[in-house]
Amino acid sequence: MEKAILVPSTASVVEKALQLWACSVGIGEEVQELMAVRRDLCSVLAEVDGKEIRNEALAFHLREASHQACRVEDLLGMLEYHRIREKVERSDNEDHHRQQQLGAQLHPTPTT
Repeated sequence: MEKAILVPSTASVVEKALQLWACSVGIGEEVQELMAVRRDLCSVLAEVDGKEIRNEALAFHLREASHQACRVEDLLGMLEYHRIREKVERSDNEDHHRQQQLGAQLHPTPTT
C-alpha cells in the first residue's frame, strides 16, 4: 500500500524575506501564490502522512502532489538563492565604494 510523503516547509522568517525581495523585483504576487500552493499541498500531504492508501488512483495523485510540492520547494529555493546573491553583491559593491572613498580621503589627488 502507498504512503504519502510529507514535505517540510521553510521558516516563516525566510518566507518574509523572500516575499519582501520578490515585491522589490516585481514578482511579489507570483511568489505569494507559489507559497500558498506550497501550503495547500503540504496541508493535504500532512493529512495523509503515514496513512495507508488503498485507492490506486488516489495514491497516484498523492505522489504527483508530493512531486509538485518538491518542485515548488525547488523553485522557492532558487528564488531564495537569487535573493541572497543579490544581497551579497550589493554588500560587496557598497564595501568597494567605501574603500574607494577612504582611499580618496587618505590620498587626495593634488590640484593644479
